Amino acid sequence: ANVKNRLTDLSLTGISELISVSKFTGLQYAAVSGDYNPHHLHSLISAPLGYARPIAHGMWTLARSLSWLQNLRMSGRDSDHSEIFSAKTWPRVSVKCSWSKPLFMPSSTWLVTQGFRDHKSVNLTVRPKNKTGSDHMQGSVVYM
Repeated sequence: ANVKNRLTDLSLTGISELISVSKFTGLQYAAVSGDYNPHHLHSLISAPLGYARPIAHGMWTLARSLSWLQNLRMSGRDSDHSEIFSAKTWPRVSVKCSWSKPLFMPSSTWLVTQGFRDHKSVNLTVRPKNKTGSDHMQGSVVYM
């Protein structure tokens, strides 16, 4: 990811990154998942359903967030947060999430982590680029 889009000063153990969600994300996710739900694919179909543009699949949003978290852990590039991202393997985890509002494609959005002092859990948030209004997704990863 582009270094200028990185923000590492959110909190004691918070990290965030601005990512781009391309207009092809829905089609790419459909090809992998087999879920060709039309409102994720084209605005001609999403518009009659009340969406201005196609929306990213919620499971893509969660998978993208978990992939980003794993990349942080594996890269070791966040040494300031080594107490959370030090393991070089993906431990057993419990993942929970909820979705609040659609993530339109194309767009940019923030992936945000908030670690806890117990070093056993991390919150994941997908936040609008302008950081106003409700988040797209909130989740937690608890290390077992």
